[in-house]
Amino acid sequence: MSRKPKADLPEREFIRWIRRRLRVDSRTVPIGPGDDMAAVRMPSQQLLVAVDTVAEGVDFTLAGRARAAARLRRRRDATPREIGGKALAVNLSDVAAMGGVPQWCVASVNLREGLGAVFAKEVAGGLIAASRRYECPLVGGDITGWKDGVVVTVAIGATAAGKRAITRGGARPGDIVLVTGSLGGSILGKHLRFEPRLAEGAWLARHIPPTAMIDISDGLGVDAAHIAEESGAGITIREAKIPVSRAAYRLSDEDGRPPLRHAISDGEDFELLFTLPPPRAREVLGKWPFDTRISVIGEVRKGKGVTLVAAGGKKARIDSEGYQHL
Repeated sequence: MSRKPKADLPEREFIRWIRRRLRVDSRTVPIGPGDDMAAVRMPSQQLLVAVDTVAEGVDFTLAGRARAAARLRRRRDATPREIGGKALAVNLSDVAAMGGVPQWCVASVNLREGLGAVFAKEVAGGLIAASRRYECPLVGGDITGWKDGVVVTVAIGATAAGKRAITRGGARPGDIVLVTGSLGGSILGKHLRFEPRLAEGAWLARHIPPTAMIDISDGLGVDAAHIAEESGAGITIREAKIPVSRAAYRLSDEDGRPPLRHAISDGEDFELLFTLPPPRAREVLGKWPFDTRISVIGEVRKGKGVTLVAAGGKKARIDSEGYQHL
């Protein structure tokens, strides 16, 4: 059995290295690096700020370009409008994870030379359409050509929908773990067209604030581990309760991997994973006003890491199951 070679500096370790060297004043930056967004205190209110990038060959593929990795060969090619829309949507998903309301965004677009004006306008059109749909004005940006792939970076500003922004760091032993939607198989198309859970995140923040929340962008295992680490606790997930998507079953038919593994590790589901004390979790389940599915999948416990418990009681750690950026 071959092992995947480790990066010189794994992503989580690199993030820790950066955070140890940063100095922020908590009076002006009450939520610093380590969450889906930062919070900067303004004279009248907090401003939530985030930035994200989508890059050709990593987050999408284009027709006519070679695909070196097997996981990229399975991807449907993106249209220019989908590239622009996704660039903003991944940021909006971060806003949802903080229980926020988007206020504005700026974008930087780097286009491979030779793609032409029509391609550039379509990318911009996707950005503009998403900004209008989600009431997040695109207030500025930059566009340039270069010799490599297509890269779009969006920075976004938001405000908290409730009394406070929801972070990854508040989960406590005894809390219930819940997730929206279904998971896995996003590579078949959801990675390009998905619905940021803005309404759901804002509703939770206003009515029944989670103790911790994150959007599932890298995979259930990895993103649950972020909550566990930031909260100083462990998380147990029940295998039988994970909502596995139909796409995960279709992908399983193609590649032979079990649908459950796709649900745990595929990433780019952009669903909300959050925690609540049991009485509040029951309240959410009873009052949930959305068509979006919501599932109880586990609980927070003392300890560290994320443990998957199978129906027969067998346990396995899934902290690293998901996409690693580095």
